[in-house]
Parts: sequence; C-alpha cells; structure tokens
Amino acid sequence: MAAVTSSQPVLMGRCLRPGMHINSVGTARPTLREIDEEVLRRSDIIAVDTRQGVFSEAGDCVVAKSWLQPEQACTLADLVCGRVPGRSSDDQITLFKSVGTAVQDIALAVKIYESALAMGLGEKLAGFPITADKSPPRIRH
Repeated sequence: MAAVTSSQPVLMGRCLRPGMHINSVGTARPTLREIDEEVLRRSDIIAVDTRQGVFSEAGDCVVAKSWLQPEQACTLADLVCGRVPGRSSDDQITLFKSVGTAVQDIALAVKIYESALAMGLGEKLAGFPITADKSPPRIRH
C-alpha cells in the first residue's frame, strides 16, 4: 500500500516480487509521485478508479503518459464486474491506482453507517441511505 504525498517516488519497481499487489492511493495531484515508472512497467494488470482522473491527476501516471496510454489500464468497475480478465497467474504483479471518486466515498460512508448501526452505535437517520428505486420510470403522456 502506498498512500503518501511525495514529489518523488517512494515505491520502486525494482522492489517488486512476482505475485505482489500494490494499492497506490496517495497521489491526486500532477506534481506528486509515490510509485516510479518501473512499478507501472512491471504491473501485468493496472486497474484505476477512473482513467480520466488517474491520467490527469496522478503525477505517477501523468509522467508515464508518453508510453502508457489510459486505455491500457482497466477500470476497477470493469475488473470487479468481470468485463475484463483479472489475474491469470499467481506470479502476475497487479496495481490499483486511485485518485478517489465520490461514489467510492459514498459507498464507504454507507458501509460505515450500516456497520455502526449493526453494532448498536449511533442512530438511524430517516431516508438514509438513499437507494435507487428498481421499478422502471413512469412515462407521462
């Protein structure tokens, strides 16, 4: 796990071993870097929260854009939903690069809220969390 705000990489690709997974979540500015380009080069699978966000905000990936195109990274959503293949070998190195998204923050907040209620902490808020109505929208004529 790398979660630092540094202008210089602190996790080097030469330190990676087969089968490792890296979460890189600390660089959300183009001037910050926590992983070096070798981490990106050695990663067999690069998953991102959003391509637009990571390749415009994370200094690690902004620097690598001369050789690493956003389309070469899969989104976490596509990976989790099985729309792209995941790790096919125990030796593959995988990387999750994140700059954070509002939907992740909301999902975490809901999970914390539900866990607190399950432990008898806090109090239930009317109407929270808001969930999508699964019925089809009504069309008025």
